[in-house]
Amino acid sequence: DFDLPENIVEQETNQLLNNKASKMSEEELNKLKDDKEAIQKMVQELEPEAKQSVKVTFLIDSLAKAENVEVSDDEVTQTLYYEAIMSGQEPKAFIEKYEKSGYLPVIKMSMLENKVLTKIFDEAAK
Repeated sequence: DFDLPENIVEQETNQLLNNKASKMSEEELNKLKDDKEAIQKMVQELEPEAKQSVKVTFLIDSLAKAENVEVSDDEVTQTLYYEAIMSGQEPKAFIEKYEKSGYLPVIKMSMLENKVLTKIFDEAAK
């Protein structure tokens, strides 16, 4: 258990709220638009998940540093390039879409998590 920066928890909570809203119907969104109490209740319900996500991010980052595991920007670009080709899309446009949407840090963190866990499991298996 450790303290978390509130602004990061708030950003993660907002991201979770946006993800939830993107899955709602137009009718559901219209109902919520004028119901600040319902929105606040949703934020309160999502906050524990956001805190857990932020904790995992900090733990993975800490483990990565301890294990000297890194993911370069080139690795992220190569991964997206490969994904674009595998899905039949133009790589440059595919990568730009992720850049514009702000998902590159999320992809990088996911790749870092995979590398850290792979290293830990490989070492444990030896």
